Amino acid sequence: MTRRHLSAALGLALIASLGFIAPASTHPAQHGPQEGHLIGSGEFGMIDFVSKLRMHDATRGSIADVGALGNYAYLAKFDDDAACDDPENVADGGVYVTDIRDPRHPQEVGFIRAHQDTYVGEGVQAIRLSTPKFTGDILVFNNEGCGKNFKGGTSIYDVTNPRRPRKLASNQGDYTTDDVMNTPHDANQTHSAFAWDAGNQAYLVMTDDDEAEDVDIMNITDPRHPRLIGEFDLNVNSIDQPSLGLTETFLHDMVVKRIDGDWIMLLSYWDGGYVKLNVDDPANPVFLGDSEFTNPDPELLEQTGITRTPEGNGHQAEFTQGNRFIIATDEDFSPYRTTDLSRVTGPPAPTPETYETAPVGGGPLSVLPDRRLNGPVVYGGYGCPGASAAIPPAESVVP
Repeated sequence: MTRRHLSAALGLALIASLGFIAPASTHPAQHGPQEGHLIGSGEFGMIDFVSKLRMHDATRGSIADVGALGNYAYLAKFDDDAACDDPENVADGGVYVTDIRDPRHPQEVGFIRAHQDTYVGEGVQAIRLSTPKFTGDILVFNNEGCGKNFKGGTSIYDVTNPRRPRKLASNQGDYTTDDVMNTPHDANQTHSAFAWDAGNQAYLVMTDDDEAEDVDIMNITDPRHPRLIGEFDLNVNSIDQPSLGLTETFLHDMVVKRIDGDWIMLLSYWDGGYVKLNVDDPANPVFLGDSEFTNPDPELLEQTGITRTPEGNGHQAEFTQGNRFIIATDEDFSPYRTTDLSRVTGPPAPTPETYETAPVGGGPLSVLPDRRLNGPVVYGGYGCPGASAAIPPAESVVP
């Protein structure tokens, strides 16, 4: 394990440099049927729909990401049910190679297969690399597991000739979990990856799914021999918001961009919001600041008049062209939430008269006829005899 500590840059704040683009209230059904999903006429930028192409074995939900370089696009094959239930001779994941020289007639021209029981998620990127050790186009992609034979880490391919990709390194990353060497000697699972060419040196940052130090950075100046140079836990910067229940803080995605002469990494850190690091020296990143989720959730309040705490879930973000703002997405897993439980019938309720609730299992509240969870309440046990305090008798709680 290669551990480094983040330096703190005083006097620099991320909030002042971020702007959030909220969807307009004229677009209904953000969590409903297909219609209304921000599908417009294209007047904002004059975007025209010109074609579509189905990969030869793609199923619904099996394309997780897309990257493009020059005349070719690279699409991640995701295991749509994370079951790895394809036959052993069928790839569970990988990258489709598509010729887009004629945008009206794109063609699938190749497929880069991931290891068995391994799929590719949100970490597909192709860039031009020019270092003392390598000159050409490379493709990087993450590896996630869905079966006993999976291999994690990040893979790098030479796609200078996209129709003949050549493997440079596969399943590379951090081979330790909490300071203990992995057995077998496999890299940790990786959810996303991003590479950048810094001149004489090139680097790759990836999401480590298996430990708190989840920001892993490798030197890929020689992409045939990547070297892990640092791993970091951004929670040391107190980026969570515990007063709002936003405590699930981990790296989900990231980008790196040269801004005003410095290399700046923008990380989507789930409940921790969006974080900026200076990575001029990637082995010793400098923490610049992080965003905060506004309470109450401003979009929900504006569109519905409902006051709720923000959900968090900073999913992915990009700098705008002028670098003044970022455009960020929150992955909304629970657009419908439970509120406190109140008794409305029967004898007077003991203090407190309301009880906190949390959804456990099952479907979202939106599937219920009135979108409300209500009905009789049954007092139950923990199901863990000997491990918890005894459940008090019902009459001692409710007269």
